[in-house]
Amino acid sequence: MEELNKTQLILLALLVSFVTSIATGIVTVALMDQAPPAITQTINRVIKETERIIVPAKQQATVETVVVKEEDYIVKAVDMNTANVVTINALEKRKSRLGFTNAADTKRNISALGMGVALSKDGVVAFPSAFLLKGEEFVYGTRGGRYFLITVIKQDESTGLALARAGKEFVLLDEETEGTIEKVIDLAKEVETPSAFAFAEVTFASGKDVKLGETAVAIGLFGADPRILLGTVSGIGVSKEGETVALYTTISGGVPWNGSPLFDSVGRLTGITLLGTDGTHSAVFGQVAKTLLDAVIAGEEVEKEL
Repeated sequence: MEELNKTQLILLALLVSFVTSIATGIVTVALMDQAPPAITQTINRVIKETERIIVPAKQQATVETVVVKEEDYIVKAVDMNTANVVTINALEKRKSRLGFTNAADTKRNISALGMGVALSKDGVVAFPSAFLLKGEEFVYGTRGGRYFLITVIKQDESTGLALARAGKEFVLLDEETEGTIEKVIDLAKEVETPSAFAFAEVTFASGKDVKLGETAVAIGLFGADPRILLGTVSGIGVSKEGETVALYTTISGGVPWNGSPLFDSVGRLTGITLLGTDGTHSAVFGQVAKTLLDAVIAGEEVEKEL
């Protein structure tokens, strides 16, 4: 040993270690063959678990397919816009059995004319201008049961639309007359401290958005109950300048649905229904109503500056 140099000593140590490892392996295998089955199973489980931790199995990617139906979009579109639908009502003076009116009577019967839609958050409402031929005083009612006296700010003969802004708020009363319950408004009982109220923001469809055959959703309000009618766009009216001005649909709800707004399946306002004298339905394109609204707002701003 003393005659060996350092390199030889290292090689000798490696040889001894190698021989020892082989001998240990032989002894271990011999003992495993002689060991009881329970001990062998335990050792095998430990070895497999160690391999699982050191070399984890490849994770497989999970692909989840989500099917979105048009009905889901329609439900969302209706939910977004229902609050902007209003009823347009004429106020009628009450008459006695003999047909006379009392000038001192401040109560008015409500006569439903149709629908309208709020185009702005502050409550500028668009509806068929033909409604204005059926009375002198008008109110619009919201889904929440609130009634506002309206002031007409625009009446456009070319489009058949009128725009009005909300004025004083009144409470709808139930009054029994000759055994029947009538809905009346007392003009002498204005709501003194009305709570704040704002409509939802309206998104207007452009001419490029509307296609033949796409779904049309009409939203109506009957009392406080919203209802919808579904149809398809069957025709598109275009002006000489090539701009979309009117829509035709397969929806036909009759007189009660006159003035109801039309929306597409993603909630954009596409039109306002007009009932023709022959009973046919058409709709003024939503962008046309927006143009009228923009003109009114611009005029009001000019008046303020003056």
